[in-house]
Order: sequence, then C-alpha cells, then structure tokens
Amino acid sequence: MVVGIDLSVDRIREASRKCFSASFVRCDGAWLPFRNASFDKIICTEVLEHIRNDQIVVDEMDRVLRDYGTIGISAPNKTFFQVYNFPITSLLKKMLPIRRGIFRRDALVYGFDKWLKINGHVRYGYTEETMKSLLKCTNLHIVKCFCSEKGIVIFIWELVYNMRFGVALMIPMVVSSVFDKFHKMGIRLEFILSKMKKC
Repeated sequence: MVVGIDLSVDRIREASRKCFSASFVRCDGAWLPFRNASFDKIICTEVLEHIRNDQIVVDEMDRVLRDYGTIGISAPNKTFFQVYNFPITSLLKKMLPIRRGIFRRDALVYGFDKWLKINGHVRYGYTEETMKSLLKCTNLHIVKCFCSEKGIVIFIWELVYNMRFGVALMIPMVVSSVFDKFHKMGIRLEFILSKMKKC
C-alpha cells in the first residue's frame, strides 16, 4: 500500500488524479494518523526545511516506520546556500536601476533570509552533522549521505534568469570564479536512513 500525505486539499486532489494506485490523506506531518510500525519505507523530499519543529516530524516518521525500514530524505544543502551569494544578480543589481517589482522573489533584492520565508523555508537546509543531531533521540541512523544537483545548476539558472537584462555582457567577470568555487558543491543533500533499535 502506498500512502501520500499533504496539508493542501488541492495538492491531494491533483496527486489523486495522477496516481490512482495510491491513497492520499490530508494531515500534518507532526501528527501522522497511522499506527506504530505501519510502513516499510518512507520518502520525505523537500519537506523538513519548511517545518519549524522538524524534530516532531522526524519522531513521527520513526514511530510509523517498522524496524529495519528505510527512509529517504532530501533537503537543501545548508553549506551551499550559506556561501553562494548569487553573484550575477548581485553584480547586475549594482549596475542597473532594478526595482523590487522586477525581482519579486529574488534573494538579492529582499535579502536571503526574507527570500527563504517568501518560499516557505524556515531554515537554510541541513548538513550531515545537523541531520545526525536531529536523529540523536530516534532509532534512525544515516546509512548514506550524498549530494545531488551540482552548484553549476543554480548558476546556470541565475544566468538564464538574468539574460533579459543583458547579463551576457558580464559573463567574463563572474564565470571563472563562480565555476571554480561552486560547480562541484551539491545544492541538495540526500539521506538514506535505516531504523534499528538502540541497545
């Protein structure tokens, strides 16, 4: 049995139309309406960074997962987003009289912290160390942690996003330094967790 959850009625309806073989429940991840040890596998992708009390959600996943079950978690790489400073947009903002209306959701106009809030984030993301800390009081253990979507992806996105402002003229000024620093760094961290009872 496959079960999906969401707080949004609209998203549940959309998911139901696309996936007939699954059941969908409207609920909060902090209070899952399932019995203990109900599932063999859980996927939690791009969720925890939106939840203020992420510990409760992790505890609930631990509760409903069977022993030796598996959880897959993906979340933004905190290290990347603490050091990436949107170099193209930053330089463009200094060169052109850009108004807030043009970059309505842009991190450089509003400041990164406010941009996170606009997009529903309550934290930058996670590192392997912060995830281990989150799991400390659970029966969950990290089996594997790896990066996905290299930093060059967000650089290309920023480049394309700013093309309409003639950003091509500035490319030689920023490409080499940005590429060297960020292209190997992952935007997202993927965690594979396993549940094993602690001694």
